[in-house]
Amino acid sequence: MRKEHEGIDIPIMLSVDGGYSYWAIRICDEAVVRGSDPESEEVEKAADSFDEFLSLLMNRKIRID
Repeated sequence: MRKEHEGIDIPIMLSVDGGYSYWAIRICDEAVVRGSDPESEEVEKAADSFDEFLSLLMNRKIRID
């Protein structure tokens, strides 16, 4: 059974430079995900939490383009 909050992402960053893309927090597990054109509904997990995302970003383990 589908939970009401499944599939809901809260955008934290949007970009249209070189095509549409976004970073978001996924509600069901609080992971940070990234989506982009042409299938912006399909996302890839970037971090297990927002804290981990910030740590990866500060340590240059991931880039925001």
